[in-house]
Amino acid sequence: MRIFAWSLVIVAVALQGCYSFSTENRLAHLHTIAVPIFNDHSGAGIAQSRSELTKALIDRLERESALRLIPSLSLADALLEGTLVAYSDLPAQLAATTGRAATNRITLIVQVELEERSTHELLFSERFVGSAEYAIGNMVAQQEARRRAQHQIAESIADRIISGW
Repeated sequence: MRIFAWSLVIVAVALQGCYSFSTENRLAHLHTIAVPIFNDHSGAGIAQSRSELTKALIDRLERESALRLIPSLSLADALLEGTLVAYSDLPAQLAATTGRAATNRITLIVQVELEERSTHELLFSERFVGSAEYAIGNMVAQQEARRRAQHQIAESIADRIISGW
């Protein structure tokens, strides 16, 4: 039994320091980024969704990253393209008394690709989801729920870019 215990101690000491975690941002060499207005393939027909989502992301990147946003696709170090691929506005909660929807949930799904322009390397391609609920019959609350879902997505995309993973 003593030999087994000492064997475990020796293995533990030998393996100490073998694991490392790097927080190095693999996108640190990128200094500029172009973000054209997102496409909309959702079929929802909400014209302002594209520009609102793009603006929310640009605002977040300008506030929280060292990347400089530039309008020129050809001069940018990176190109971020996004497409709204799904938009739903469905019942989320039913009223106990009537059995009808009391709240709806707006859900947006966006496909995003980040490309390094000089090498044409695809740095990542991911889907991001945002959702928010609102009270039925309240158009202002519906618009606000859509904005909250857009901001969730913008936050997730910006975090992904800033973290460099």
